[in-house]
Amino acid sequence: MDSSKGIISGHNDYKGNHYSYLVSNHELGKTADSNQPLNNKNKGKTVKNILMHIGRVIMALYFLAPGIGKFTSWDYHVALMETHNMVMAPVLLAIAGVAQVVGGISLLLNKKIVVCALGFAVMTLLINLNLHDFWNFYEGVDVKHETQNFFKNLGIFAGLLLLAVVNMEESTNK
Repeated sequence: MDSSKGIISGHNDYKGNHYSYLVSNHELGKTADSNQPLNNKNKGKTVKNILMHIGRVIMALYFLAPGIGKFTSWDYHVALMETHNMVMAPVLLAIAGVAQVVGGISLLLNKKIVVCALGFAVMTLLINLNLHDFWNFYEGVDVKHETQNFFKNLGIFAGLLLLAVVNMEESTNK
C-alpha cells in the first residue's frame, strides 16, 4: 500500500466480524481546510476564533439585554435620564433601545460587526458623559457608583474598538 494515501485500519464488531477501511492522511493529523499538518499555529488560529466568537456573543448580550430592558422598564429609565438633566429623554431612550436591540442581534448573527462596534463605542461614550457623569452632583445619585460605571464603560469602549479593528483586518484579508 502507498503510505502517502494513509493506513488501513479496522475493527471487530460484537459478533467478531472484522471490518477494514482506509484512514487517509487527511484524517491523521491534517487540518480540515488544508493539507497543512495540525500545528501550534493552526491551533492558535482555532483558539483565537473561538475566543473572538465568545467575546462577540457576550458583547452582543451586554447590549441586547439592556436594550430590551429599556422598553420593559421604560418609566425607570426616563426618570434616570431626567435626574441627569437630559432633555428629550423618551426620544433618546427609544433610539438607544432600538439601537441596542438591533445592534445586539446583528452582533449575535455576526453581521455588520464594524458598524455595530463603532456605533456602540460612540453610544458608550455618550452614556458615560451624560449618565455616569460622576463629576456632577445630583440628588439621590451615588457618586462612587457612577465613577465605577464610568471607568467600566471605558473598558467596554476599548473592547468595542478592538472588536472593530480585528474585524476590519479580517474583512481586508478576505
